[in-house]
Amino acid sequence: MQQWNRLRPGMDYGYGLMRLPFIPFTNKYVGLGHLGASGSSMIYLPMLDVYIIGSFNQTAYQSKGLTFVYIHALRKLSKLSYLDKH
Repeated sequence: MQQWNRLRPGMDYGYGLMRLPFIPFTNKYVGLGHLGASGSSMIYLPMLDVYIIGSFNQTAYQSKGLTFVYIHALRKLSKLSYLDKH
């Protein structure tokens, strides 16, 4: 059985991966991967079968990596996914 440890509210950690639920209190759009200290990220979204990989390469942009993934990439991907289904 896979063990996840609570890293922060809404963020679990185990086996070197973070589990990031992008919509709180639901399993929709749960990402598996890691967020780096230099604004880098590698996240796999099983619901959409998509990998999001990128880096700002600046330690000052640590929080911008997650913001970029959530606001820019995930929102656009979820809209495309919704349009494909309808």
